[in-house]
Amino acid sequence: MRGCSLLAVLALAAAGARAAVDVSGAVRLGVGASTPTALRLDGGWKETWTRADGSFTFFNVPEGVYLLEASHPQHVFPTTKIRISADGSVKALSYAFPGAERQIVAYPLRLSPVAQPNYFVQKPQPSLISMLSNPQVLIMGFMLVATFFMQSNSSSQSKEQKEEMRQQMKEMGFAGNPGDLQGMMSKLMGGGAAAADSDDEG
Repeated sequence: MRGCSLLAVLALAAAGARAAVDVSGAVRLGVGASTPTALRLDGGWKETWTRADGSFTFFNVPEGVYLLEASHPQHVFPTTKIRISADGSVKALSYAFPGAERQIVAYPLRLSPVAQPNYFVQKPQPSLISMLSNPQVLIMGFMLVATFFMQSNSSSQSKEQKEEMRQQMKEMGFAGNPGDLQGMMSKLMGGGAAAADSDDEG
Protein backbone atom coordinates (compact mmCIF):
# COMPACT_ATOMS: atom_id res chain seq x y z
CA MET A 1 0.00 0.00 0.00
CA ARG A 2 2.80 2.35 0.90
CA GLY A 3 4.53 1.46 -2.34
CA CYS A 4 1.46 2.46 -4.35
CA SER A 5 1.22 5.78 -2.52
CA LEU A 6 4.88 6.50 -3.18
CA LEU A 7 4.44 5.71 -6.87
CA ALA A 8 1.43 8.05 -7.05
CA VAL A 9 3.39 10.89 -5.45
CA LEU A 10 6.28 10.34 -7.84
CA ALA A 11 3.90 10.31 -10.79
CA LEU A 12 2.33 13.61 -9.73
CA ALA A 13 5.77 15.15 -9.23
CA ALA A 14 6.85 13.96 -12.65
CA ALA A 15 3.70 15.39 -14.22
CA GLY A 16 4.32 18.73 -12.51
CA ALA A 17 7.91 18.75 -13.68
CA ARG A 18 6.82 18.11 -17.27
CA ALA A 19 4.31 20.99 -17.12
CA ALA A 20 7.03 23.51 -16.22
CA VAL A 21 8.86 24.78 -19.31
CA ASP A 22 11.51 27.34 -20.15
CA VAL A 23 10.05 30.36 -21.96
CA SER A 24 12.61 31.88 -24.31
CA GLY A 25 12.78 34.63 -26.87
CA ALA A 26 14.72 37.69 -28.01
CA VAL A 27 14.36 41.47 -28.05
CA ARG A 28 15.09 43.28 -31.30
CA LEU A 29 16.53 46.76 -30.79
CA GLY A 30 18.56 47.18 -33.94
CA VAL A 31 22.27 47.50 -34.57
CA GLY A 32 24.36 49.22 -31.89
CA ALA A 33 21.92 48.81 -29.01
CA SER A 34 23.85 48.07 -25.83
CA THR A 35 21.42 48.73 -22.97
CA PRO A 36 19.81 45.48 -21.75
CA THR A 37 16.05 45.13 -21.55
CA ALA A 38 14.28 44.06 -18.36
CA LEU A 39 11.52 41.48 -18.69
CA ARG A 40 8.86 40.56 -16.12
CA LEU A 41 6.23 37.87 -15.91
CA ASP A 42 3.01 38.87 -14.13
CA GLY A 43 4.37 42.13 -12.73
CA GLY A 44 7.57 40.65 -11.31
CA TRP A 45 6.69 37.08 -10.34
CA LYS A 46 9.68 36.14 -12.50
CA GLU A 47 12.25 38.62 -13.79
CA THR A 48 15.17 38.42 -16.17
CA TRP A 49 17.36 40.56 -18.44
CA THR A 50 18.37 40.20 -22.06
CA ARG A 51 21.79 38.80 -22.85
CA ALA A 52 24.33 40.56 -25.06
CA ASP A 53 22.67 39.15 -28.18
CA GLY A 54 19.19 40.22 -27.03
CA SER A 55 17.99 36.73 -26.07
CA PHE A 56 16.29 35.90 -22.76
CA THR A 57 14.90 32.87 -20.90
CA PHE A 58 12.46 32.33 -18.05
CA PHE A 59 13.26 28.99 -16.44
CA ASN A 60 10.73 26.53 -15.01
CA VAL A 61 7.50 28.35 -15.81
CA PRO A 62 4.53 26.13 -14.89
CA GLU A 63 1.33 25.68 -16.86
CA GLY A 64 -0.87 28.78 -16.93
CA VAL A 65 -1.47 32.19 -18.47
CA TYR A 66 1.02 35.04 -17.93
CA LEU A 67 1.60 38.64 -18.98
CA LEU A 68 5.08 39.41 -20.25
CA GLU A 69 6.25 43.04 -20.02
CA ALA A 70 9.50 44.47 -21.38
CA SER A 71 11.05 47.67 -20.01
CA HIS A 72 13.73 49.79 -21.65
CA PRO A 73 14.68 53.46 -21.01
CA GLN A 74 14.52 54.33 -24.72
CA HIS A 75 11.78 52.06 -26.08
CA VAL A 76 8.18 51.05 -25.40
CA PHE A 77 7.18 47.44 -26.01
CA PRO A 78 3.78 45.82 -26.43
CA THR A 79 2.39 43.59 -23.69
CA THR A 80 2.54 39.88 -24.53
CA LYS A 81 0.07 37.33 -23.17
CA ILE A 82 1.60 33.85 -22.87
CA ARG A 83 -0.34 30.61 -22.45
CA ILE A 84 1.52 27.46 -21.40
CA SER A 85 -0.48 24.27 -21.94
CA ALA A 86 -0.26 21.02 -19.98
CA ASP A 87 1.74 19.44 -22.81
CA GLY A 88 4.37 22.20 -22.53
CA SER A 89 3.42 24.09 -25.69
CA VAL A 90 3.65 27.90 -25.60
CA LYS A 91 1.28 30.26 -27.43
CA ALA A 92 1.43 34.05 -27.30
CA LEU A 93 -0.57 37.14 -28.26
CA SER A 94 0.63 40.74 -28.14
CA TYR A 95 -1.16 44.10 -28.00
CA ALA A 96 0.29 47.62 -28.00
CA PHE A 97 -2.12 48.92 -25.33
CA PRO A 98 -5.21 47.65 -23.46
CA GLY A 99 -8.10 47.39 -25.90
CA ALA A 100 -5.89 47.29 -28.99
CA GLU A 101 -6.12 44.53 -31.57
CA ARG A 102 -4.27 41.40 -30.48
CA GLN A 103 -1.76 39.78 -32.79
CA ILE A 104 -0.42 36.23 -32.73
CA VAL A 105 3.26 36.04 -31.81
CA ALA A 106 5.42 33.18 -33.05
CA TYR A 107 7.42 31.14 -30.56
CA PRO A 108 10.27 31.53 -29.59
CA LEU A 109 9.16 35.07 -28.86
CA ARG A 110 10.46 38.03 -30.85
CA LEU A 111 9.77 41.39 -29.17
CA SER A 112 10.14 44.68 -31.06
CA PRO A 113 9.53 48.22 -29.73
CA VAL A 114 6.44 50.08 -30.90
CA ALA A 115 7.23 53.61 -29.68
CA GLN A 116 9.62 55.79 -27.70
CA PRO A 117 8.78 56.98 -24.18
CA ASN A 118 7.92 60.63 -23.62
CA TYR A 119 9.36 61.71 -20.27
CA PHE A 120 8.61 65.42 -20.64
CA VAL A 121 5.28 67.24 -20.79
CA GLN A 122 5.34 70.16 -23.22
CA LYS A 123 4.45 73.49 -21.67
CA PRO A 124 1.26 75.05 -23.05
CA GLN A 125 2.00 77.87 -25.47
CA PRO A 126 0.59 81.31 -24.60
CA SER A 127 -2.31 82.36 -26.80
CA LEU A 128 -4.24 85.58 -27.32
CA ILE A 129 -7.51 83.92 -26.29
CA SER A 130 -6.10 82.74 -22.96
CA MET A 131 -4.71 86.21 -22.27
CA LEU A 132 -8.02 87.91 -23.08
CA SER A 133 -9.92 85.47 -20.87
CA ASN A 134 -7.75 86.43 -17.88
CA PRO A 135 -9.93 88.47 -15.45
CA GLN A 136 -7.02 90.73 -14.55
CA VAL A 137 -6.44 91.58 -18.21
CA LEU A 138 -10.15 92.35 -18.64
CA ILE A 139 -10.10 94.69 -15.64
CA MET A 140 -6.97 96.39 -16.94
CA GLY A 141 -8.60 96.90 -20.35
CA PHE A 142 -11.68 98.37 -18.72
CA MET A 143 -9.56 100.79 -16.71
CA LEU A 144 -7.64 101.86 -19.83
CA VAL A 145 -10.88 102.64 -21.65
CA ALA A 146 -12.28 104.47 -18.63
CA THR A 147 -9.08 106.49 -18.27
CA PHE A 148 -9.19 107.47 -21.94
CA PHE A 149 -12.73 108.81 -21.63
CA MET A 150 -11.91 110.63 -18.40
CA GLN A 151 -8.95 112.34 -20.04
CA SER A 152 -11.03 113.36 -23.07
CA ASN A 153 -13.81 114.79 -20.87
CA SER A 154 -11.62 116.49 -18.26
CA SER A 155 -11.20 119.66 -20.34
CA SER A 156 -14.96 120.27 -20.46
CA GLN A 157 -15.57 119.58 -16.77
CA SER A 158 -16.02 122.26 -14.19
CA LYS A 159 -13.90 122.50 -11.06
CA GLU A 160 -16.72 120.99 -8.97
CA GLN A 161 -17.08 118.03 -11.32
CA LYS A 162 -13.34 117.38 -11.26
CA GLU A 163 -13.34 117.49 -7.48
CA GLU A 164 -16.28 115.10 -7.35
CA MET A 165 -14.52 112.68 -9.70
CA ARG A 166 -11.32 112.94 -7.66
CA GLN A 167 -13.30 112.02 -4.56
CA GLN A 168 -14.85 109.02 -6.31
CA MET A 169 -11.41 107.82 -7.35
CA LYS A 170 -10.23 107.98 -3.75
CA GLU A 171 -13.24 105.93 -2.63
CA MET A 172 -12.39 103.34 -5.28
CA GLY A 173 -8.88 103.04 -3.85
CA PHE A 174 -6.97 105.15 -6.38
CA ALA A 175 -5.04 108.25 -5.47
CA GLY A 176 -4.22 111.20 -7.65
CA ASN A 177 -5.96 112.74 -10.62
CA PRO A 178 -8.48 110.82 -12.70
CA GLY A 179 -5.99 110.79 -15.52
CA ASP A 180 -3.19 109.33 -13.43
CA LEU A 181 -2.89 106.09 -15.43
CA GLN A 182 0.36 105.02 -13.80
CA GLY A 183 -1.14 105.14 -10.32
CA MET A 184 -4.21 103.25 -11.43
CA MET A 185 -2.18 100.49 -13.08
CA SER A 186 0.16 100.07 -10.12
CA LYS A 187 -2.81 99.87 -7.78
CA LEU A 188 -4.49 97.35 -10.06
CA MET A 189 -1.45 95.10 -10.29
CA GLY A 190 -0.66 95.41 -6.60
CA GLY A 191 -4.07 94.64 -5.12
CA GLY A 192 -6.64 92.32 -6.67
CA ALA A 193 -9.34 93.34 -4.21
CA ALA A 194 -9.17 97.01 -5.13
CA ALA A 195 -9.28 96.07 -8.81
CA ALA A 196 -12.34 93.91 -8.31
CA ASP A 197 -14.11 96.70 -6.38
CA SER A 198 -13.35 99.22 -9.13
CA ASP A 199 -14.73 96.81 -11.73
CA ASP A 200 -17.98 96.30 -9.79
CA GLU A 201 -18.53 100.02 -9.25
CA GLY A 202 -17.66 100.80 -12.88
